[in-house]
Amino acid sequence: MTDLLTLFILFFKLGLFSFGGGLIIIALMQSEMIARGLMAAVEAANMVAVAEMTPGPFAINAATFVGMRLYGPGGAAVTTLALILPSVIIGLVVARFFFAFRDSRIMQAALASVRPVTLSLLLVALLSIGQSVLLPGGIVGAVDWSVVGVAAVALVILLVSKINPIWVILAAGVFGAFFLR
Repeated sequence: MTDLLTLFILFFKLGLFSFGGGLIIIALMQSEMIARGLMAAVEAANMVAVAEMTPGPFAINAATFVGMRLYGPGGAAVTTLALILPSVIIGLVVARFFFAFRDSRIMQAALASVRPVTLSLLLVALLSIGQSVLLPGGIVGAVDWSVVGVAAVALVILLVSKINPIWVILAAGVFGAFFLR
């Protein structure tokens, strides 16, 4: 029970301090899981892949994945609830007061200063995932070129076409299952 309570507190904190959407939480969740020895870097990258290819909000999928991996269905329920609870509470409070203060200079200044931090968190998450995916052994020079190729093809397809990203994810999974490793 203590482990589930600790997990609840950890994911409540993640939910409380992860501003900017689901992708922002990647860096925070990965660093917490790896630092506490709950996941290896490769598992954290797998968490991102599974959360990205399953329907629903990314952060909730990632939290559910971690909880399930660590403690089964009970852990999945705890991490999911803990992650969304701060947003529900804050959302109710903000919704109550936002419209009264939305034109305030203080509110506008606060929002303007938070946006660049959100960008920084996205870049940290990108670098963290990129390192664990492209350098699976953590060794510089040991780039997995097949992964680079899949990423490059996916990037080009996503940039030049209007294809739904789900199809690109599914195609990459099928390709990897049959042709890689």
